[in-house]
Amino acid sequence: MEDLGFYFIVALALLFMTWYFIGRQLNLKRQKIMWRSIADTIKKYSKRVNYRSLGSTGFQISFLGKPPVSMIELTLINLDRENLLHYLIQKLSGKRDQVYLKASFTCNPTISLKTGKPGERLDMVDEIKVSGLNIFSDNPPLAKKLLLSEKIQKDLMEIQGLTGLSISPREPHLIMRCDFNPETVSRILKFSRDLGKVLCSSGKRR
Repeated sequence: MEDLGFYFIVALALLFMTWYFIGRQLNLKRQKIMWRSIADTIKKYSKRVNYRSLGSTGFQISFLGKPPVSMIELTLINLDRENLLHYLIQKLSGKRDQVYLKASFTCNPTISLKTGKPGERLDMVDEIKVSGLNIFSDNPPLAKKLLLSEKIQKDLMEIQGLTGLSISPREPHLIMRCDFNPETVSRILKFSRDLGKVLCSSGKRR
């Protein structure tokens, strides 16, 4: 009986070790697919990008923007396919590969805004939600006016899988987190430009 338990542990260890290499290759292959799917979109915004590999976890690209956007950084993060147990948990919970956008503008926004939980000096923006997420701001009336503006509202409605949004007077001025989809990347880049136009019409120039 002890031998059976020993062989079971060895077999389990071999399974996880073998899956680690399989999962790593799956993630590296997935990264190539992700890059090819967004390359044409990125070229519309910049012909030259900085690329940084994050190993099998994902990759990061950054490039200079055009006013009112001064800098864009996109980080694409894969599910933890190398860890079989964690990967299964992620899949069962509905998680997907993620894309993070960080953008800086040519002005400093005069408002702080975030989704999720309330923060210091941040109050809930009543009757407004973005992708089902509560909004908190240091200036709720202005936040409400911003989010209900026709262009911003239209952009947000078109972004699928949005899981986090933050606007700050400090760089990076905009942070977004979404489930990865090539079309989503195109839409969050458009949103960053449209948001910058609105914010910089009243924000403090840098």
